[in-house]
Formats: sequence, structure tokens, C-alpha cells
Amino acid sequence: MNENKISDLIIKSYNAEKYNNLSVAIKNWNALLKEDIDKNLQATTHLNLAKLHNKQGNNDLSVEEIERAITANPDSYEAYFVLGFMQFEKQNFPQAIVNFEKSLKFNENDAGIYNNLANCFDRVEKFESAIFNYSKAVKLNPKYIASFYNRGNVYCKVKDYKNAIKDLTSAINLDENFYQAYYNRGQIYKLINENHLAKNDLKIAKQLAKADIESSAQVL
Repeated sequence: MNENKISDLIIKSYNAEKYNNLSVAIKNWNALLKEDIDKNLQATTHLNLAKLHNKQGNNDLSVEEIERAITANPDSYEAYFVLGFMQFEKQNFPQAIVNFEKSLKFNENDAGIYNNLANCFDRVEKFESAIFNYSKAVKLNPKYIASFYNRGNVYCKVKDYKNAIKDLTSAINLDENFYQAYYNRGQIYKLINENHLAKNDLKIAKQLAKADIESSAQVL
């Protein structure tokens, strides 16, 4: 094994990607695959290639590289996660569920995987499974704002307004500028005729959204 050459190719690949020279990065990662490297580095290399092909809009090549990563290292939870995420983006939710669940077999303590799996169940209207997996996520990470927010929205869909308000309040407590949570909680308050609370939340949501837009405009 030529360790110096391997290290050199890795550094060149990351530097090329850093400066958005995607074709050069792809060339160097492919060169690395020709070296005598272990299965973990092979899987990581294929995943990096998948990411780069995805950036170039070559989704088919990206999927092929993820599948090669899994072949190189069948225990790579990251490969299954990335494949699941890509399938989610393509709205292939059943297959995304399969791959997120495979990812969990190798890393059952990752709150992000549970959150993404729950998102899939939400999209296919399997709300009990969605709530179950969002609950797993917040149990692993009690500060996981996205899962509180998402679970709150699912509770609303099943008309469990008490728990919906509780979760959206948790999201707001974790991020006082989370205007989407204020807005959704305000809409729920309207549904249960808590009009004063609804009016207050919707007012705050409007103010925060306006401030966010103005802040983004200043950055531009």
C-alpha cells in the first residue's frame, strides 16, 4: 500500500471539491479506488463520488456510486442513509423507508435517521409510525427541534391538538425565532377557538418572518 500516494489523492480530492473543481475531484477519487485501500475507505470514496455526481445533476451515476459503497462495505449505515435521502428527494418514500431502516440496523442511536424515517412515514400517511420515530429521535436528542416541530404537525393531522401544541411549544422554547412553529401553533389555537392565543401567535409569526426576510435581503 502506497500510503503517501493515498494521502495525496485524498487531499487533492477534498481541495478540488473545496474550490468547486468537481471534475478534478471526481478524477482523483476514481484514482484512489485503483489503490489498495480498505473497505471503509472504499465506501467513503464511493459516497464522495455520489455526492459530487449529485452536485453535477447526474443522479443515476450518484445512485450507482452509493450502491458500490454498499457493496464495498455492507455495514455502512451512511451509505444506506444517503441512498434513503436521495430516494426521499425523488419522493420514492417506500424505498426510502427501506434504506433508512437498513441504516438504523447499523446505527440505532442516530436521531437524524429516525427523523428522516418519520418524515417518510408522514408522507405516506402512516402517522402512527411517524409519531413513533419522531419520538425515538427526541428521546435520543431532547434538543432536536425538527422532530418536535414535525411531530407536532403530525399530531395536528390526527387531531391530537393538545400534543400538537405541546410539541410546537417545545420547538419554540428551543428556538424563540422559529416563526413557522408560531404560525402552526396559532392555526391550531384557531381550530380550538382559543382566538386570543391564536392572534398572538400569528402576530409573532408575521413579525419574525418579516425580520427574517429583511435580514436575508441585507446579506444579499
